[in-house]
Amino acid sequence: QQLQELKQINIFSDGASQQFKQKSLMRNICRLADDFGSELTWNYFATSHGKGVVDGLGGTIKRLVYRAILSGQQCNSAAQFVKIAKSKTGTINVAELEDIHIENSKAKMEKLFPINKDSTRNKEIHSVKVLQNNTMEYKFYSNTSTKKTYRFLN
Repeated sequence: QQLQELKQINIFSDGASQQFKQKSLMRNICRLADDFGSELTWNYFATSHGKGVVDGLGGTIKRLVYRAILSGQQCNSAAQFVKIAKSKTGTINVAELEDIHIENSKAKMEKLFPINKDSTRNKEIHSVKVLQNNTMEYKFYSNTSTKKTYRFLN
């Protein structure tokens, strides 16, 4: 709702193959681009290359909430954590991912993933761009002009 004007999503993440390069994520980014009506590109840093921007943002939020707790505020739930975090920063968007959101997404994903199989080459991919709801373009190096296209079965 807050991102209605969003036209392009560029994601940069660690290259950890177990977390980020498995079939479910590859299929899901196509769905996300379709859901948001945005161009979506996902770029992977070399595995264990170091900390990224997200690590700094998460650390900043945790530090702000921890300081509030030290000054006497109660934080016994995710909802309280988000409330404190929002009150302490106006520059970082913080939102709670509630159980209902997880269940709704889980139902959508279970329809997408049973047919698709992991590619043994997923670990080598460094850049993914969504072309259509079920089609992505990938590169083994982010800055190469050589690219391949993959179409999901469902």
